[in-house]
Amino acid sequence: MLAVVAALQHFRHYLLGNHVTLRTDHHSLRWLNTFKRPEGILARWMETLAEFDYEIEHRPGRLHCNADGVSRPACKQCIGKVAKVPWVDELEKADELTEPLGIRGISWAQEVTNDEVTALQRKDESIAPVIQWLENEYRPS
Repeated sequence: MLAVVAALQHFRHYLLGNHVTLRTDHHSLRWLNTFKRPEGILARWMETLAEFDYEIEHRPGRLHCNADGVSRPACKQCIGKVAKVPWVDELEKADELTEPLGIRGISWAQEVTNDEVTALQRKDESIAPVIQWLENEYRPS
C-alpha cells in the first residue's frame, strides 16, 4: 500500500481528474475500499488516496509477468518486438513540466535604444496605463 500511495503522490499532477486502474498481484489490497474503521498510518494513507479516482484490479502473479522487468521473465507477447513509440522517461518529463516558469534575462536588439523602448511602452494601450499608475502612485482595486 505504501508503494501505491508513493506512486500516486509522485504522479499526482498527471492523475488528478483521471480514472486510475491499479493492477497488482497483491490480493490483500482489494479489501482497501471495504475497510470499516482504519486507524493510524492506514487511515492517513486512505485519506491521501481519497483525492484520486482509482480502482484496484487484482491480477495473479503468474499472469502479471510484465510488472517488474528485473524479477520476472519477459512476457511472451513482447519477445522480439521493437517498441513503436520511443521510451519517454516520465520522471524527467514531470520535472520539466513542474519547473518554475520565469525570465532569467532579457537582451535587447542593438537597433533599439532604451529611449525608443520607453516611447513604445508609453504608446502601448496595455502598458501605458500601468506606467501612469506607477508614476502617480495610484493602486487600482
